[in-house]
Amino acid sequence: MKLMHAYTLIVFICPTFVLADDYGGKYSGKYTHQEVMPQDQQGQKMVVGSTATGTNKSSGRTVFMDNARVVWGGVTVLEQGQGPEQGIITLAAPDGTAMAFYKGTATMQMGKDGPLVSGKGTWEAIPGTGAYETYAGKGTYTRAATSKTEFEGEWKGSLTKGKSSAEATGSQRR
Repeated sequence: MKLMHAYTLIVFICPTFVLADDYGGKYSGKYTHQEVMPQDQQGQKMVVGSTATGTNKSSGRTVFMDNARVVWGGVTVLEQGQGPEQGIITLAAPDGTAMAFYKGTATMQMGKDGPLVSGKGTWEAIPGTGAYETYAGKGTYTRAATSKTEFEGEWKGSLTKGKSSAEATGSQRR
């Protein structure tokens, strides 16, 4: 009970302090550009730069950026079908953008129409714009290729927000 009173006191004294909450989304995307740069004669090592666009569907306990447009930009280094990947993901809504740096591991398998690249790893929020400029947090993501140019995935994690968050600015995120 004393812990609850201490928490109540902290929230009352520090109104910008907000506990992390469970956020998540399911997304689908399509590569808009891919550049493959071979790094050896045998084709076993390559660097792939890519951009993609898609849509986020909120799936966490707290609705966040539902139906937002998503833009990815990243680099993957594949050696014998797997390797590190990293990039920036941006979720855009009318009241601002939420952004995160992601890094993880990609794997490539050959499909009937060519290579299918999937990935998994972690993300960490970076300053966004508008209603999302004070969000901070981190979590995990997965991405599975559904074709040579399209993929689906899921992200989840925790976010904290300061005074200028969507809720504090009166933004109606539904």
